[in-house]
Amino acid sequence: MIRAYSFQVHKQGSALGRSIDLTKFTCYSELISELDQMFDFDGELSSPRKNWLVVYTDNEGDMMLVGDDPWNEFCNMVHKIFIYTREEVERMNPGALNSRSEGSLSELMGRGLGAKDPQGGPSDSSLNSENC
Repeated sequence: MIRAYSFQVHKQGSALGRSIDLTKFTCYSELISELDQMFDFDGELSSPRKNWLVVYTDNEGDMMLVGDDPWNEFCNMVHKIFIYTREEVERMNPGALNSRSEGSLSELMGRGLGAKDPQGGPSDSSLNSENC
């Protein structure tokens, strides 16, 4: 069976989702940049102090932050992509949002897309090509 790489992206507060083709990208930073432009975030999605988080559901229905898995694994697991406010993610049932590298939702929220650097933003290693 051939794996589809075109997925729906839904932004909280928007009635319609948009389609995105993951074969256009080689890593998370490219995906985040495209989503930022697609939904007119003006750099908010890649900001260290972002109020929006990009999450996805995998083929088993689990929800995780984008960037938790190596890029190729993510591409093979992703079912839908969502962009939620930080507050909405915090309101979700903690058991509904999983992270492969952190156990608690509060740690997950502090990480954003990956491990924090000393200034509080995602570390370069969480978004660079090593993790694609």
